[in-house]
Amino acid sequence: MIRKKAVSIFLISLLLGFSSPIFAVSPFEVSIDSDENVEVISEAVDETSQYNPLDQIEEAYLENLTEEEIELIRMKLLPIYYPQLKLCKERKAPYTGDKGGKEASIRLCKSFFPNVKPSQFSKDFGNIDHMLRWARRIRKDADYVEMIQACKVGDVVLNGPDSPKDIENNMICMMTKGPYFHATLVTHVSPPVMIEAMGITGYSGDSTKDQIRMVMWFEEFSHYGRFRIVRPTQGMPEAEAQRIINKALSYAYQQLGKPYDYAFTDKDNDGAFYCSELVYKAYKSAGLSIANKDPKRDGLVRALQSVIDSLQPKDRFKLSDEIVQFTTEYMSNPDFDKLQKFLIYTVIPQCAVFDKAFPDKKAYDRLNRTVNLIKADKAMPNYKKASQQYKADKASGRFKTPFGIGFVREKAAKLRIANAIRKDVNKIVQMAGVSKKEFLKIAFQLFMPIYKHTNSIGELVGGLARQQNVELPAGIDTVMEIIDWVNDRREVVADWPLIGKPLSKLMPGSAEGLVSDDFTSPTDLAFPGKDKIIIDWPK
Repeated sequence: MIRKKAVSIFLISLLLGFSSPIFAVSPFEVSIDSDENVEVISEAVDETSQYNPLDQIEEAYLENLTEEEIELIRMKLLPIYYPQLKLCKERKAPYTGDKGGKEASIRLCKSFFPNVKPSQFSKDFGNIDHMLRWARRIRKDADYVEMIQACKVGDVVLNGPDSPKDIENNMICMMTKGPYFHATLVTHVSPPVMIEAMGITGYSGDSTKDQIRMVMWFEEFSHYGRFRIVRPTQGMPEAEAQRIINKALSYAYQQLGKPYDYAFTDKDNDGAFYCSELVYKAYKSAGLSIANKDPKRDGLVRALQSVIDSLQPKDRFKLSDEIVQFTTEYMSNPDFDKLQKFLIYTVIPQCAVFDKAFPDKKAYDRLNRTVNLIKADKAMPNYKKASQQYKADKASGRFKTPFGIGFVREKAAKLRIANAIRKDVNKIVQMAGVSKKEFLKIAFQLFMPIYKHTNSIGELVGGLARQQNVELPAGIDTVMEIIDWVNDRREVVADWPLIGKPLSKLMPGSAEGLVSDDFTSPTDLAFPGKDKIIIDWPK
């Protein structure tokens, strides 16, 4: 199998994570109680299909709108506060002079959300030019319009790539084995306004990234991807559903401005959040669990978390942030040498597990030279010789000799491969200048998690290898071939009568079949039961 850019990406993934005077009735009222908890007081508008937003706008404000704009408001593609924003932008009464203009209209829009600080809005929040451009673009797509109109307060919006190929190529989808990479929580309609956790991978030029923030419909639904609207309270009595939504939104509002969670863990005492963690915890705070976990989806996540924990990062959040910063630059110009140096000279010094084995720059340099030998395919001579002999014997039919002779020959050949791997690893340890004691310590603390999750890791690398275009060093291909060989042995042992399964638990890949209890992916939120899935787009 030809290994490509996959391993370099895998190594990175390892180290990774109103109120307003124009309304006859406010579309959605929010207040803060005496304990500074945001509470949704009431949903004041009728959200049925017969509801006409124009009924909520005073006649005088409609006079400044075009027929097209009036129709877009009726279709719920522009908000009922759009007329006031337009007056402000055009510096018309009462927004004349310095009170008006584009920036003033944006500030006015943000003022309709009094519980949100200026720094907690997305970059384009309140931009009516973008609102109108978006509405014009999608108005003729009946299914898309239906999705926007279907959104209610408290809904979960899931977003993903729009084709099977794009799903396979998306890192988050690949790691979580699902079609969705982002989740947001609807706080206002119509159109929907949402709370989201947005990391650096969103928009590199956005100064409002890396935090929990408010975002508008034309940003979340800015492209034709894959969307699913989930309503966690669907089917509940109205009063109970409203109570849960109120608490969920109260929780979400309290997290505004907190940093993005690049450690990707649910067990950080609410200090930081990734997108689906925020949504999951919001409903969990209201006593409702909305995640549908699946061991098949969690296999790789558990593997990565296990390996990251074994590294014993001295400051997990700081290291995770540096890794994400590096990854953002690296993915635009992949270079295995650059990745190698980052791992050796930046990651290893920040992980306690390596302190004794690699205490200083001299040790890092020695490790770097050793890795160069591995890359050049000069570190595994014994394995290569034994493996080539095995393949030649298999091709010649030596393992098919009758009376059990072929069986014995094959077992002996496999034993020679195992011994060859042991010899080569010992040599690598010596070249790296690590004592056997320190090597064993690292092996048990670092490599054991990799060892136990090799099936999941191998699956990821195999998938990435099929998609990328940059060849890896030949030596890395040899290492991955060894992993494949060991995985094959585990599958064979598991089929042995009586003792097979117990023995296979001691072999690589034995940690599959469990769910991760401290990570919630967007796809985990996408399957709450058919009755709670409100709409999919495309249908």
